[in-house]
Amino acid sequence: GPTARKVPQIPENPDRAGFQALPEVQKAFADPALLPVGYREDNAEIYSLNLSSVFIYLITGMAKSGKTSFLSLAALSALHKEKARIVLIAPDMPPGLPVSDAVSLVSDAEHLYELCSTSLADEFVKRRAARQELEKEDLLPEEIFTRLSDQYGPIFMMIDDLPWLIGILKGDEHGITGFLENLALRGEGHLVYLFACLSLEDKARIAGYTLADSITGAGQGIHFGGNTSQNTYMNFSHIPFTEQNKAEKPGIGQLPKAADSEDALKIVVPAVRKAGRSGKKRG
Repeated sequence: GPTARKVPQIPENPDRAGFQALPEVQKAFADPALLPVGYREDNAEIYSLNLSSVFIYLITGMAKSGKTSFLSLAALSALHKEKARIVLIAPDMPPGLPVSDAVSLVSDAEHLYELCSTSLADEFVKRRAARQELEKEDLLPEEIFTRLSDQYGPIFMMIDDLPWLIGILKGDEHGITGFLENLALRGEGHLVYLFACLSLEDKARIAGYTLADSITGAGQGIHFGGNTSQNTYMNFSHIPFTEQNKAEKPGIGQLPKAADSEDALKIVVPAVRKAGRSGKKRG
């Protein structure tokens, strides 16, 4: 008879190359709705974000806990999607990411303004019109997602450091803040995704900003470094009170209590190595 499937195991030092080579990960790459980002700690199966339901995704933790590694892995997985585009909003390029037509680095307010006011604004108008047409057809949300995916590639706006972004937008003369606030408020369902990293020691720097509130208030995301009691942005009520103050090894992400039935609690994120260099990792 057929041989029993080998019980999946998480490699001792998981890295991106080994992760990407797995048949289950390749299968997820081919599915427009799945973004593979790690191994479930409980059963070693591949954990993927569902792109048909996620929109704003917050990545929290203390410094050097694995946030940027997760963002890099998510971006590298996203590059396997057809017609995908990655906009990295960061002072410099995170590790392991290739320079290509599909990846652009935006490292100042002027560059961000150019992007928002031209290609992103145009793209959003087109997608909104296409979505409105599909909504007339009485389709299920999943069907709308599939039909839009046939027409458009996903756009991932990845913010490496949310307080840094809020900082460069101070004195914004171009209305980029308004554009991004509007996107965060009304952008869901257009195959545009907002990922943002936030070091919890910096959270006072974003207090009171509407853009930051809309990104941190979405409730979906992942937390690194343990000590979940310090995370006021996500619901960790499923973690026993005694464990909410425990530290966690870098690269282990804890998932908040989800509205849907996804029951994974922790995921192990494969390390992303810098091209041509090894050992140096960022938080």
